[in-house]
Amino acid sequence: RLEENVEEIRRSRREKHMPSYLNNYEVDIILVLCAGCIPTDIPRKYKEATQMGNGWKETIDKELSVVEENGTWIFVKPQSDDVIIDTRWVMVEKIIDGQPVKRAHLVAKGYQQPTLDNEDVYALVARLITVRVLLAIAVDRDM
Repeated sequence: RLEENVEEIRRSRREKHMPSYLNNYEVDIILVLCAGCIPTDIPRKYKEATQMGNGWKETIDKELSVVEENGTWIFVKPQSDDVIIDTRWVMVEKIIDGQPVKRAHLVAKGYQQPTLDNEDVYALVARLITVRVLLAIAVDRDM
């Protein structure tokens, strides 16, 4: 009979331990659950931020004063053929040391920059083996 000759499956005797990175996973769950308690009234536009009145206007003013202090921009009169790139405000609310902190950044709309669509742009890309073969052929033909 086949059943008599079947060997018993060998089972591991190794003890199973929970990975150490899972020791404090409850803390992460608590943070996730508390994240729902934080208000998410983040404005998408400058007008919304100034109308909300919950600290966004002050955050924007602070960012503008930092930009002026650092001398990031200088005002110049544009020429008739200059391309003016618009800006927009990006507002985020971060949690730092358990407290929500508002941040506002004035960024340029980079997608409005003129591109090289009308010009042929080509970048040569070759594998090392291809270059070696070409050099070998050149040496073989005394080029």
